[in-house]
Amino acid sequence: MNQTSLSNQALILIAGKISAFAFSFFVPIALVRLYSQEQYGLFQQVLLIFNTFFAVLQLGMVNSLLYFYPRDLEKRQALLSQTFFFLLAAGILFGISLFIFQNQIADYFNNPKLKPILPLLGIYLLLMLVSSFLEILFIVEGNALKASALIFFTGFLRFCFLIGASLILRDVFVLLSALTGIAVLRVTILIFYLSKNYNLSFGNFNRDYFLSQLKYSLPFGLAGIFVILTTTIDKYFISYFYDSEVYAIYAIGCFQVPIVALIFDPVIHIILPRISKLHKESDISKMHNLWQKAASKLSLLGFPLFVLCFILANQIVVFLFTENYKDSVPIFMIYLLLLPRQTTNYGVILRAYGETKYISKTCFASLAVAATLMLPSIKAFGISGPPMVVVFSLYLTAYLQLSKTRKLLKVNWLKLLPWNDFLRNFAAAALIGLIVYYAISSISLSPLFSILLSSLLFFTIYITVACRCQFLADNDKKIVADFLSKAWIKLSPSS
Repeated sequence: MNQTSLSNQALILIAGKISAFAFSFFVPIALVRLYSQEQYGLFQQVLLIFNTFFAVLQLGMVNSLLYFYPRDLEKRQALLSQTFFFLLAAGILFGISLFIFQNQIADYFNNPKLKPILPLLGIYLLLMLVSSFLEILFIVEGNALKASALIFFTGFLRFCFLIGASLILRDVFVLLSALTGIAVLRVTILIFYLSKNYNLSFGNFNRDYFLSQLKYSLPFGLAGIFVILTTTIDKYFISYFYDSEVYAIYAIGCFQVPIVALIFDPVIHIILPRISKLHKESDISKMHNLWQKAASKLSLLGFPLFVLCFILANQIVVFLFTENYKDSVPIFMIYLLLLPRQTTNYGVILRAYGETKYISKTCFASLAVAATLMLPSIKAFGISGPPMVVVFSLYLTAYLQLSKTRKLLKVNWLKLLPWNDFLRNFAAAALIGLIVYYAISSISLSPLFSILLSSLLFFTIYITVACRCQFLADNDKKIVADFLSKAWIKLSPSS
């Protein structure tokens, strides 16, 4: 880490995520208006395969950089080179598999139009997999600004390429070709950066060190596989039992997921190397304190976002995706229930302790529960059943991992997390949410004006309460104020 504080680095990274999200936010909104539900459902099926195996094929190698890079100064060339070539090999093997089994995959999804797209999908996934650790590399180097800039430009190019391609020719193959162009650029940047700064070469491969990295990453990677399967198994069941039009409706219901990546993931990426270092120094008290502070601050933002999105679920879906996707609202509301769980950062301490095997076991248990309950839930509740199962399974994962964390830190449940802060922040958000809901529901407004007015009223009251009741420490207020001031100066026309 450089001298920039953890809070400032987190804010810089979140700013990059927000900037990229500002572009990517409008992509599905535009696509549902440019494509039929059948075409959009096909594109979502392509993304489902990509998102599943993009996470699965990493096998924890990318996230292992957060653990090894701060600890092993002399082995960084080996660490990065062997990570690069591992991802390259995994991507090539998967691309070949997609080509060989394209008929079977298209049959499973009940969509013959998927078949000709799969070979290109293999190329796209290969390129994105190889370049997947570029942002993480900048973060572990302590350069959140580089990571933020990369995230921003990737999001910007994705927006320009996808919308531009759709306006020229409305074809899913063309959309995937546009994404592949961005992936080529990312790989080029990565190879140049690694060659210049870390002497990228297969000759840097260190067998013993690679096995050590695998020993850490594989259990964590398996846990990641179990998590991604738990969070996507519902989508595969929906794809199998329903056509692409129904899947399009279901996919829209999962739209709240970027909120997690936007806010929570950057904080985890920033604090994990620091927590790992504190664990190495056996400073358990500071480690626990840092984890609690991060959870408290995340709840300060996560709880109000959850409440606001929940009370505006119908307006959000209808405004963003038109009345054609109104049936997505129940799915959207169920998936929103996952948001409060993320505030705990429940797996961070276990990763610092190297308890990746236990993480893997808990995630497998949740996957087993999800797989067992998925079919009965479809029979009982239709397309609303699978998201209920996913939410239950992921909360089970959180509970099991927090139980182990409590034992490692040798504290009881009451001292494990900042429960008082959680209760205070959620109670304030829920009460304000009720006030806003009943105030706005009495007025006949379009979805857009309902969202704008409700958000303005909600956050005006919430921020006022948070400031008056000292939800944020003075130091945190100063950090946010300084960050916003610097951002305004840089963005002002006179600068």
